[in-house]
Amino acid sequence: MMRSVVPKRLVRAAVAVGNATSPHSSSILPATVTKGATTMHSQRRNQASAAGKNISAPLAEPPFPTVIIYNQSKHATNSVIADIRAVWGNKVKIIQTLEDGLQRLPNTDGALYVRPKSWGDMGHFKERLDWCCTQDHTLYSDRKEGKVVFMPGWSAFAESAEAAVAVTKLGLVWPGTEPVASETLEKIGFKKICEEVGAPTPPFTVLAEEGSGVDLTDPTAKNKLVEEFMAKVAAMKATEPGLIKSIHGGGGKGTAHLNDPNDPNQVRAAVEKVLTEMNRSDGIYFEQKVNTKEMEDFTSLNWRWMEML
Repeated sequence: MMRSVVPKRLVRAAVAVGNATSPHSSSILPATVTKGATTMHSQRRNQASAAGKNISAPLAEPPFPTVIIYNQSKHATNSVIADIRAVWGNKVKIIQTLEDGLQRLPNTDGALYVRPKSWGDMGHFKERLDWCCTQDHTLYSDRKEGKVVFMPGWSAFAESAEAAVAVTKLGLVWPGTEPVASETLEKIGFKKICEEVGAPTPPFTVLAEEGSGVDLTDPTAKNKLVEEFMAKVAAMKATEPGLIKSIHGGGGKGTAHLNDPNDPNQVRAAVEKVLTEMNRSDGIYFEQKVNTKEMEDFTSLNWRWMEML
């Protein structure tokens, strides 16, 4: 079960309490704030501010003093910031992770810069985090005491056992799915469980297990891998359209539609799309599409199986 640092039900109940317009100073790297957030976020922030003037209830004590938001989406990051400020006001120090050269968002207390297109590279993140800790003694102290929460940015990353272990080793608090659950219930693992117990699931084939893969910068190795994937899809002899998917993707990234699984050109294009988007070749599978009625049947039958197990 996914655990959130800011439970939505708590946010809805406490959104009127916060003061989301309080100024915050940079404590790690100086940066010029952007001219404004989106219209929706501005309205939400103004509503929270106005409500805060009419309600005198005290802000809740935060479970942790520092939060690092690890999300490449400005809109999603704005949403998390607004929720945190609404519930805990200035009591939580918010550090935004963003790529070199970009401007951090308003209502954040600092920025942790990473190399462009390095999202998910926890080795690189560690280097930048360690450097920030040499510049910010509060961050260093909170991290040492296990009081820094790492907010994973996208669903696949938040459900990754590999990411959970890496973040925990950094001395940060991981609020996502527990590693032991992620290892079993990631997309491929869950489909295998369904297959083993006889529970219904759309036809699928694993192209690459999680943790496997090749060096995609080597053209020869990459082409050999693409051909292996193509052969596995062809062996299914699927008669219906399908999807090539990465378990590390999310929000449409790492997914390629395949209208004709028996067309080698389409299969190659779909596989190469996923490899390019994810820049990794592990945790990839092909799944046949199902229509709405079939999906409803799968969902209903799986609920019955879950009740029996």
